[in-house]
Amino acid sequence: IVGAGSIAHSTGRLLRAMDLEVTLVGRSDRQGEPGEGRIRAIADLHGLLPDADWLVVAVPLTDSTRGLIGATELALLPRGARLLNVGRGPVVLEEALIEALRSGSLAGAALDVFETEPLPAGHPLWSLPNVLVSPHIGGDVADTPAAFTRSFLANLERPPPVSSRPRRADTARPSARHRQPLRLYGPHGQDNTAGLEYHQDDPDHELLRDLAFEDIEYGA
Repeated sequence: IVGAGSIAHSTGRLLRAMDLEVTLVGRSDRQGEPGEGRIRAIADLHGLLPDADWLVVAVPLTDSTRGLIGATELALLPRGARLLNVGRGPVVLEEALIEALRSGSLAGAALDVFETEPLPAGHPLWSLPNVLVSPHIGGDVADTPAAFTRSFLANLERPPPVSSRPRRADTARPSARHRQPLRLYGPHGQDNTAGLEYHQDDPDHELLRDLAFEDIEYGA
């Protein structure tokens, strides 16, 4: 697993439960969490790839990770290996990935992220029989929209932080022309507010606090 963040740790735990041998690769060589063993440094990646039946990419996109997995890295994997990318699309060079999938050196790939999102119509990855594509929703489950709403409502109820800075009389309460409606949106941008508008300077939280989740229609 290329990555040593929360997604990588969680993925590693699931894979170990299926009796897979898992190695996490992070920025530096260090001891991992209990049961994880040693986290290897990214400098060791090329030496680890020849023994990887699966390569899971779970790193953010930075200057140092852009193009991290390219033709050289894919060629180091054993023939018949598979790749799964749940990090960011540009970490894996798509042209090199497509070539490896077409040649058979890579048996398959499961991709939740891409260099261009959404994946354009007619893109070669759509037509490759050994590729599974999902639209950047790999972390979603059936309850995800409702969970986001519950978290939002809980945060709304939290008291504001206490500030030592004095409040100016003319900015203590925004004027009506500065009031912005607060709306709820689903995972694909659809408006799930169902006619609800809540103004940030409105002291009455009852409307949102008592809102029944079934009154919000979540799209697919």
